[in-house]
Amino acid sequence: MAGVFVRTSDFRLAYRLLQALESKGVSPGFLDVNDPLPDHEGWWFGTPEEVANAPVSGGRGVAVTVDTVHESVEAWWRSYRLRPTIQRLLVGIDPGPRPGCAWYGDDVLLGKRSFDGCDAALQHVRAMVDVHGPVDVLVRVGNGAPVQRDRLINAALRRRWRVEVVDERRTSRGGSRHEHEASATKIAQKSGQRVVELRTLSPTDGEIRDLQQRSRRASQGAITISAALATEVCTGRMTMAEALLASGYSSSPARTAD
Repeated sequence: MAGVFVRTSDFRLAYRLLQALESKGVSPGFLDVNDPLPDHEGWWFGTPEEVANAPVSGGRGVAVTVDTVHESVEAWWRSYRLRPTIQRLLVGIDPGPRPGCAWYGDDVLLGKRSFDGCDAALQHVRAMVDVHGPVDVLVRVGNGAPVQRDRLINAALRRRWRVEVVDERRTSRGGSRHEHEASATKIAQKSGQRVVELRTLSPTDGEIRDLQQRSRRASQGAITISAALATEVCTGRMTMAEALLASGYSSSPARTAD
């Protein structure tokens, strides 16, 4: 089987590639962008510019950006392993401010990851569907974190995916990223209650207060957004940065709140 290499001068990209490839059980070699490829039939990952400027005989380059690492590795993985078309893509999601996801192709674990928000998780699931082209998509969502859960359910139903809500008891063990991923794998493996109707998003008082606290941290103590704006953020109609801007905070881009 051909060798696999990370061949880029972008250290942040190299780090993310290492994580993504190791999640597939692949331990890549590391090369400077100007080093010759030891295996002329090998695969190597670099930035779009590095791949475009590589010699014609320089192996099989895979162009990747920092923002597309996981999607690009998934697409490459199918080709590398010559995987057949997946009949069913099963996705387990542990909902919350930082949801964990695990995805299976015909009962084989393809990967797992946590995300900074529902939108990022949904974007990744859509990318997995585009990459694998499954005949059937089943999304299983844990029954915790009601607003995030229902946002995920509604998005999946609008794309005509099958959806089940799974009892999270005995799946959640803590709040770290790795524990969210572990919970997502357990949620994926448990049958749940079928959902066929869109949910009404109704943030609780506690969720509104949590968003207000996060806005204060994101603005370094300068702004606490209103309950109305916190509701917009919680239901996905507005980002935290947009809510802070609407509240008058514009001295610098808002950082992601913990």
